[in-house]
Amino acid sequence: MRIMSLFLLLGLFIVGGSDRPAHADQTDERLDALFTRLQETKDPAEGRRITRQIRVIWRQTDNAAASEALNRAGVELFMRRYEGALEALNQAVSAEPELAEAWSRRAAVFYLLGDFPSAVADIRQTLALEPRHFGALAELGAIYMWLEDFDAARQALIKALEINPHLAATRRNLESVERRLAGDQARSGDVVWRFRVRAS
Repeated sequence: MRIMSLFLLLGLFIVGGSDRPAHADQTDERLDALFTRLQETKDPAEGRRITRQIRVIWRQTDNAAASEALNRAGVELFMRRYEGALEALNQAVSAEPELAEAWSRRAAVFYLLGDFPSAVADIRQTLALEPRHFGALAELGAIYMWLEDFDAARQALIKALEINPHLAATRRNLESVERRLAGDQARSGDVVWRFRVRAS
């Protein structure tokens, strides 16, 4: 399952754009309209498109050192060099501590390394900077599922879906958690149990 998580995470590290504005991150003024539309649309394809747009904006920064470190982390992750990815993300966080996406991506690498406490700490910092970060909330729910804290998982997954109702894997996780809380055992292959950080 960790290998499956890796391929899902790669998408988040390589998303970007060369024609980005001078400054964009979780404070970008375009986000409010995108989040409003995300709530309003009933079209799954449009929901996925808006989700990708939001993620592109979150990743953008005019801090050259942070941007370069994020790119390097993506290469390291692609090569499955998790420690190298972590080192690069440490540099990204140091270069731009106000960039929520740097904390979110480092949380994902901590998860792949099996360091759940550090992953949770970085997720909480992500949410302090960007409370609408549905990816971080989905990650938090997945971690609590691994830890079999199903009450906490349910809270995180519900909040992620309240912000972005177009996260199919997160919805499946929530359904599985609710069955567990109702006393039912999950069916084989029924639980995602992994980060769907950038999958919708």
